[in-house]
Amino acid sequence: MSELSQTEPEIARKLYELINPSDAITFWATPIEAAIIADKMLDAPYFVKDADTGEAPKVSDLEARYNEIWCDAKKISSYAEAYRSFVIGKPSERCLYDEAIKRMTADDAKKFRTEHHASRRSSINDICKSCWEAGDRIALCHPEPSRDTPTPHNRSGH
Repeated sequence: MSELSQTEPEIARKLYELINPSDAITFWATPIEAAIIADKMLDAPYFVKDADTGEAPKVSDLEARYNEIWCDAKKISSYAEAYRSFVIGKPSERCLYDEAIKRMTADDAKKFRTEHHASRRSSINDICKSCWEAGDRIALCHPEPSRDTPTPHNRSGH
C-alpha cells in the first residue's frame, strides 16, 4: 500500500476488517486512521487489514500522524467516527447494513445498531462496544496546540 500524506485535502474512507479470535468486525476509516487503530489494537492482539486488498494499513511516521489528529477538530471528529463505525459482520454484509442505516432516523439507527450487535456478538470482550465508547470519548476532545511531544492526557489511550 502506498504511504499517504495527511496534508491531502480529503482522504477517502475505506472499509477495514478487524481480525480477532471471535466475531468478524468491519469499520470505515481513512488509511491513516486505520494504521493508527491497527497500532492501538496490537496489544489485544487484534490485526487490521484493508477489506479490498487484504493489506495492513501503513503510513510513514505514525506517531507524528497520530499527534496531528489532536491539533485539528475535523481530524478528531473523523477519528472518532472511525471508532464509532465498528460493526460485527463480514465485509460482504457491510454494504447491506450501511444501506439499512442510511434509511433510518438517527434514533432508529442507534436502536438497530444495538439490536444487530446484541444478536450477533459472540465475544466476551465486546470489542465493538469498547470502540464505540472510545469514539465517544475522542469526540469530546478539543484541538490542542501543535507540539513535538505527545501528551496522552484526555485521549483515553486511543
